[in-house]
Amino acid sequence: MAALATSAKGPPDKGSGGALIGPIAAALKRKAREIGLGAMVRKGMNMTAVVRVPDTLWRIGEEKEGKTRYGRSRQIGLHHHWHCRIIRAIPARTWEETMQKLAAGNWKMNGLAASLGEVQALLAAHPAPVCEMLLCPPATLLAQMNWAARGSNLRLGGQDCHPDAAGAHTGDISAAMLKDAGATYVVLGHSERRADHGEGDALILAKAKAALTAGLTPIICIGETEAQRDRGQTLDVIGTQLDGSTPKGGDLVIAYEPVWAIGTGRTPTIAQIAEVHAFLRARLTALIGPRAAGIRILYGGSVKPSNAAEIFAVPHVDGALVGGASLKAADFGAIVAALSAA
Repeated sequence: MAALATSAKGPPDKGSGGALIGPIAAALKRKAREIGLGAMVRKGMNMTAVVRVPDTLWRIGEEKEGKTRYGRSRQIGLHHHWHCRIIRAIPARTWEETMQKLAAGNWKMNGLAASLGEVQALLAAHPAPVCEMLLCPPATLLAQMNWAARGSNLRLGGQDCHPDAAGAHTGDISAAMLKDAGATYVVLGHSERRADHGEGDALILAKAKAALTAGLTPIICIGETEAQRDRGQTLDVIGTQLDGSTPKGGDLVIAYEPVWAIGTGRTPTIAQIAEVHAFLRARLTALIGPRAAGIRILYGGSVKPSNAAEIFAVPHVDGALVGGASLKAADFGAIVAALSAA
């Protein structure tokens, strides 16, 4: 996605003086303040803002500036369409510097209703972090966590989804069901799914496409095993996974998690993390073009408060996918704070 300076003028069917412009402008201002999109400038019935717009609008050259476009920003939580007059298109090459970083917590198969107290503690300690804050609880807790986090800027996600929208798939969950329960993200292709359930790149790609269709942002996980790293195959392995699992369009996130570092307390060296993330950025650019500059690449694998700041200082590390440390508000909050300060 591209960052654009725009002027919101109300939905096309209402015109610039439409009855919905007040609520839309107020929502733009409130959401921008909550997630740190930047200053809003009120000009009569218009609202100037920096927002993120869909891929169908991001290819706007200088000659298109000042023209009228229609857009919708799911990133800031709006579902209304409005006139979007392009004031200034921020080049893709600078988007990495302005993107909102993401701290994503994956609870895996952990947590009962009593665990929701950790969510309340997290929100009390970090009501408005600079980075985006996401928790992916078990499906059994998603709706309850959504209720517990109502009115906050905490985002929620699922841990997997089926590639089909509905059907005779006992025990599975669709992307639309996750969306209905309050999710805006879904983790896909985690190494534990790849290993425990034999999931391959083609299936993960199908799930990612289903997630995008349902309005979810897929977090696509890739990573090498210890044996593959020892054989010098890391870049070949993650390059193949990236190519086979990544949709060519839509808002998405990539998470690099070396399998041998997940839950082991071991982490790659800073040089190894830097090498992989630089490789992934270049590979994404080759795969999908300049839009790759706006895709967040997370690091995951034994991220904890003691090493978070060092990891977040690495170029092209745009956040973290956190496992065990996300279960406790104090630990995850410290990681959120480190990312906000990065």
